[in-house]
Amino acid sequence: PLGIVEILSPTQNLTDLIVKSHSYFEHGIKSYWLALPDLKTIYVFSAPNEYEVYSKTDKLVDGQLGIELDLGEIFR
Repeated sequence: PLGIVEILSPTQNLTDLIVKSHSYFEHGIKSYWLALPDLKTIYVFSAPNEYEVYSKTDKLVDGQLGIELDLGEIFR
């Protein structure tokens, strides 16, 4: 895949997902999204430790995948 989207669940550890994302990049993905529903926030990683943060009503822009999303439509 070119990109992966993961949603943090109440039983998951945030650090575990971030560590796992490093493996995804090692295998060639271009973008990793980590959604935190309780905070209405999405972290868009373009490489390990390189990310942009979007929340609530922001316009998410993923330059690696050429995707733009209105988070106001997602986090209602």
